[in-house]
Amino acid sequence: MIFPLAIWGQIPDHCAEALPLRLGASPLLLTNEGATLTPTTQPAGRPTTCIESFENDLWFTFRTEAEYAWYAVRIEPVGCNTPAGLQALLIRADSCAPAGFVYVDCQNPQSESGLALFTRDETAGRPYLIHVDGYDGTQCTFTIAATGYATDPRELDDLRRQELDFARLAPEAERPLPMLDATFLNNEVELQWQTQSRAAVQFFQVLLYPEGQPMPGMVLATLDPQQTVGTELSLPYRFRHQAEFVEDQRLCYRVAWYSVTGQKYYSPPVCVIAKPVPDLYVGEVTSGPEKGIFRVHYISKRKQDLTFQVLNQEGQVQKEVTLKRVGLQDGDMEIDMRSFPPGNYDVRVIGKGGFFQRRFELE
Repeated sequence: MIFPLAIWGQIPDHCAEALPLRLGASPLLLTNEGATLTPTTQPAGRPTTCIESFENDLWFTFRTEAEYAWYAVRIEPVGCNTPAGLQALLIRADSCAPAGFVYVDCQNPQSESGLALFTRDETAGRPYLIHVDGYDGTQCTFTIAATGYATDPRELDDLRRQELDFARLAPEAERPLPMLDATFLNNEVELQWQTQSRAAVQFFQVLLYPEGQPMPGMVLATLDPQQTVGTELSLPYRFRHQAEFVEDQRLCYRVAWYSVTGQKYYSPPVCVIAKPVPDLYVGEVTSGPEKGIFRVHYISKRKQDLTFQVLNQEGQVQKEVTLKRVGLQDGDMEIDMRSFPPGNYDVRVIGKGGFFQRRFELE
């Protein structure tokens, strides 16, 4: 263990001054206080790396050894002046020339949680760089350690071990985050989940990651549970991911659950296949000019038949009307529900390439 370099030694804030890490040695204790931006050796921008800013950066290095096939670099903040925390990038590089950098792994959780970077390399003597960076104005004291393994260390990383320990210590208790549900509908992905105790949740993070890649993936959103849809414990939390999706694109998600005591858990992963409808858009159902009459706004982007259906909670069709050969049109359809009992209903609008479905409530 060493004292913070910002106080007791030279700050390794240039690639050429990268501090060597000895595999398996005790974690080093450091701080990025006083570190500066190094524009001559900073990694390239997105999408090559997930580093989002270049402030207060430190550099480290290690070399692979013959007895190991896998390597892990673990960084644990022990105190930061902002909740943004740290971000880190693992680079395979023979020199400090950015043109020769090979980006191996990166994490930017935007929180004070620990970071873990992994690589597999069976060639001994190969040099690696670790770029640890604070967000603008963020200063952290943290530990850093590099470790070699004969087998894949991702099976033993701290986040998964924590999840396993929870199940072992409290097997009769409900998981902190039950199964995550995901559906692709209306050109967006809707995620739903529930928790056993809202008061125990500090915040959620919604993560999107390439299938088969290590956690945590790209952070889509950080959500305050007190301000998220679903204000009663019996109702699920909901998050909608909207993007330019591609036909048959496979999208995988997890939700991270941060407790008020600082623990972190992951939901099981869930994947969906994108089936976007390119030639149709249907907005939310709104109230019409009279009670019991509703209006559905639609945009047709090609010549097509449009079928409007009203479905009850069992999915049975209650009303249906078809508009023939609708061209390029921005219009509204009125639905008269005055003769129907109160309850929740869905409007399904079917076009040539698929359908939209919107829910509304009849009081």
